[in-house]
Amino acid sequence: MLKMAYQAFSRGGQRLRELRAAGKAPPRWIQILSEREVQQDALSALQRWGEQGVSVFWIDGLRDAAQLNRLLTLADNHRRAVYVVANPPLDCSADQLARAVRSGNICFLPGTDRFAAQAEQLSRGSALFGVCRTYDEIAGFEQERLYLQGCAEQGALLAIYRPNPNLPPDPRSEAIYHSMPSDRFRGAVVGDLNRDGEVVQQLLLHQRSFPNPKAAAHRKKKKQF
Repeated sequence: MLKMAYQAFSRGGQRLRELRAAGKAPPRWIQILSEREVQQDALSALQRWGEQGVSVFWIDGLRDAAQLNRLLTLADNHRRAVYVVANPPLDCSADQLARAVRSGNICFLPGTDRFAAQAEQLSRGSALFGVCRTYDEIAGFEQERLYLQGCAEQGALLAIYRPNPNLPPDPRSEAIYHSMPSDRFRGAVVGDLNRDGEVVQQLLLHQRSFPNPKAAAHRKKKKQF
């Protein structure tokens, strides 16, 4: 999975830079798809995105195993991308998880309300998975630290935060974001879908430099989460 993600970023980043050099507006490296867009005829659309440098697709709202099957078929047929499935359906089967693992380009991110029910199944099936959180779910820094620790102990490799689309913007989100671990928390990568998504876009376009490791380590010592 990591090798495939690296290859997708390498190919995608090169294409994004080519479009920018040609005076064209490059798309974002990650595209968010609705469940309506995950259909068999979506393959040509995904291929077009791929030709423009899109390397990751975020899919949310798959309601059942049948829709997950359609996504698995897309992932099989368009393997030059990584698919992040937020809030996967609760009725996904062991066979579907095995198929996702064989594809090697799918990551599952159950929401808070589903993580406890799905973590064991995903871990047992050797699937790559994490947890998807919204800022309004955070009761406090220490409580969140303990929650992330529990997720990591159950096998979560990612913790991705995003705004709750059904609520007004959380005024705490900016402070919470800057209080997060800069890279990892007990083995789990922690990030923000929108803010870090923009950082990655700038890095791929060479509009931003990678941080100095020594400076990052110094800042990390100052951070408390």
